[in-house]
Amino acid sequence: LGLAPKAWHGCTATACGFHACVVSWSLYAPQLKAWMNEFPRRQLAVLTLDEFAEAPRSALQRITGFLGLRSFPRMVLDWKWDWNRRSRATRVECAAETLDALRTFFRPHVRELAELLTRRRQLRAAAYVRKW
Repeated sequence: LGLAPKAWHGCTATACGFHACVVSWSLYAPQLKAWMNEFPRRQLAVLTLDEFAEAPRSALQRITGFLGLRSFPRMVLDWKWDWNRRSRATRVECAAETLDALRTFFRPHVRELAELLTRRRQLRAAAYVRKW
């Protein structure tokens, strides 16, 4: 994990093929850039899982509003969306050294993603990404 972002990109994009590399799937900026270069801003809405987990009803309403659809039925909006919240008892702990190494590796990629989202006016998604 000690590779610089440019070296890592060389590895994921050239050596093993970007789409075949598990870690490259977690590097969202290159993937979003391709979509953002093909479609105008008004045709793209980026939603993070964090936004959905924090406020599912609001996220669903944002999606239907963006798509120009009627609102989801009340049953869906009022659903108890707690599928991604684990209790402390069932949470798997990660070694501090591993967590530090992952944060160090992903930091420049997260920053790049937040900057890309900000430039492309996906401000809500950018705010959530900055929390990562």
